[in-house]
Amino acid sequence: MQSLSILRPSIWLVVLMSLAAGAALIVSAPLAERNILYLFASPAIFAVLVLSIFRPETVLALVLFTRVLLDPVLNQTKMGWMGADFGLGAFINLLIIFLAAVLIARKPDVIRQYTAWKAWAFYLFICLIAIFTSPVKIQAMKLFLNLFTYFCMAAIPFALIQNSREKSGWLRLLLWTTALPVLYAHFDLLRGGRFYEEGLMRITGTFSHPNILGFYLLFVIVLVFNALKNPTRPYGIISRNLLRLYLLDVIVLLIATKSRNAWLGAWLFFLFYGLFRNRKYFFLCLAAPIIFAFIPPVADRIQDLFQNTGGTLRSDLNSFAWRWELWKRAWEHIWQNPVLGYGLASFKPLSVNFFPTYVGVAPHNTWIETLFESGVVGLTAFVTVFLFIFKDLWKGMTRWVGQNSNECALAAAYFISYFISCAADNMLYYLAFNWYFLFFIGVILKSSKTQEAL
Repeated sequence: MQSLSILRPSIWLVVLMSLAAGAALIVSAPLAERNILYLFASPAIFAVLVLSIFRPETVLALVLFTRVLLDPVLNQTKMGWMGADFGLGAFINLLIIFLAAVLIARKPDVIRQYTAWKAWAFYLFICLIAIFTSPVKIQAMKLFLNLFTYFCMAAIPFALIQNSREKSGWLRLLLWTTALPVLYAHFDLLRGGRFYEEGLMRITGTFSHPNILGFYLLFVIVLVFNALKNPTRPYGIISRNLLRLYLLDVIVLLIATKSRNAWLGAWLFFLFYGLFRNRKYFFLCLAAPIIFAFIPPVADRIQDLFQNTGGTLRSDLNSFAWRWELWKRAWEHIWQNPVLGYGLASFKPLSVNFFPTYVGVAPHNTWIETLFESGVVGLTAFVTVFLFIFKDLWKGMTRWVGQNSNECALAAAYFISYFISCAADNMLYYLAFNWYFLFFIGVILKSSKTQEAL
């Protein structure tokens, strides 16, 4: 009887979820005429939510293994509604929020270890206000939901990991989740990739754009490099050589994305890791541009930065010169409303007022986007989140010794690389990649915040 009383709240929750699932099935049934996947969505979501109550760790592992593969499928389920596209991916976003709520509810005190949560709360509050000032409120709500899941993925490790064995287990799981996306990227490479307007053939893997794949492959490089630098794992000679080959293979794929910003991110990662931990990598980074300049795809992309830099927007500017012109024009509008900006997700629709496009254009700069949409207040909140996280990583790097210190140094270098990469990409919209990136940072932060090093 005592065990039944303990389970009673969960049982009532399951009953309520069953009623909600039935209602959702009735609502989603008409949508099945447009896409058969909606017919199976309601019972599948119900089953996953029930499992999330009793085995949230299992569901989280399932999400980490599958989400990076699902963009092609989820994109097929999207349907327009009030100017925004929604699909089954929204349910996965809600699932992440639900998982975070379940895990944190079990141990609510652990969130205090995550000192950046206050900065996140401030930033999300500003973004919430920016929804009401946005000219595209539905799109703004969609972006806010994405941002909220980013916080959840960063906070989940604090409620999930209790000891060094669990930390190592989740890091190994993250590494294993990269196998299928990397394999799919190989198939994309073998078939020649996809043609883009720059006149290039680029691979996209399971993502919608080569730049997103590029940043994901950088994430894979960081994971493999972390495994190779871990002296506590008893990898044999064969395992270490396989990891080295895997690292080299992913670097080749990264080059095939032809994503200059991701290349720069990889270079910055090794550069700062060399500064923080091992000077050998710092000096290798100084020599790397000369070495890679002899690789034709790299050389062509670098040379493109120095061509078509003058003239007007209609004179075939290269991609960076085109972005620079976009940013200059955006600045003129930013200073007309500098405090709170124009509202979340407003840059693209409002860009038609200062840039010659019919449907608007993305900013390709997260800092300018944040300043445009939420003003100086929003940008300050956004940067504060980064500062809090980097401060904790820095403390972990200088406080501990051995593997914990090295992992914090590695994560800090990666974090700086990500922050700088925000200057030339739409990082806030790379949802799946951001989940993996922030979950990894959260795992490392958890080890840096415990009283006893994991």
